[in-house]
Amino acid sequence: MAGRTFSPLSSAVSVVGAVVLASGVLSAVAAPASAAPPSAAPPGTTALGAGVESPTGRWIVQLAEPSVAAHSRATGHQRLDLASADSTAYAGHLREAQRSFAERMRQVAPGARISTEYRTVLNGMAVRMSSAEAAKVRQLPGVVGVTPDVPYKLDMFATPQQIGAPALW
Repeated sequence: MAGRTFSPLSSAVSVVGAVVLASGVLSAVAAPASAAPPSAAPPGTTALGAGVESPTGRWIVQLAEPSVAAHSRATGHQRLDLASADSTAYAGHLREAQRSFAERMRQVAPGARISTEYRTVLNGMAVRMSSAEAAKVRQLPGVVGVTPDVPYKLDMFATPQQIGAPALW
């Protein structure tokens, strides 16, 4: 990997992508026995039963439209350039679509509060709401999935030294 540099943005995008991927995998693996069978969920999602709780009270709501990164790739761009006119315009489109979704969401979940919006790697949002509200939001058109936001404790912090990564930096 000599000569390859990483910007803070590409590192952040990689980390967020890994977290999103891991949360999807972990939620699929850790789904409770009361969860609906996987065949009832749209492809690439996990159907969680209404009894599922979020230990943080936050839920990740994934929306159907592609993220800015996915849109960029689908339109033939090899690299994501968030400053390009196309990316900026599409991010604006997603911002408006999320605003519209938030209004519809509040009709079925009046106590829902958006804490973070995602557009670059994932088109979605982190929302504080009850599990009953999450079950209602899960049924709205344009929702791909609603997953509990689960905190994970770092069990090992010495991995970079263990694998010799400091020598690469």
